[in-house]
Amino acid sequence: MRLSLACGPLLLSFLARAQALPPAAQQVLDSLRRAYRVPALAVAVVEPTRLRYALGGVRQLGAPAAGQLTNYGHLGSNTKGEALPAA
Repeated sequence: MRLSLACGPLLLSFLARAQALPPAAQQVLDSLRRAYRVPALAVAVVEPTRLRYALGGVRQLGAPAAGQLTNYGHLGSNTKGEALPAA
């Protein structure tokens, strides 16, 4: 819990400098979200000097509330590529 509180301001500083991805990336994201029938989908591109993101969808299927960057979500299997070189 203390670590979460300590990292919160750091995360917020990244979000304050975040920039949206181009509209074409947003269209691809929305088409993938519809194809796989997930309520929301987000993607981030982390560069040395900035964070770019795209977000689309709703918080819950069938509900009108739009998804936001502050919503919690599942990350899936995103660390397999990092674990292999470390082994």
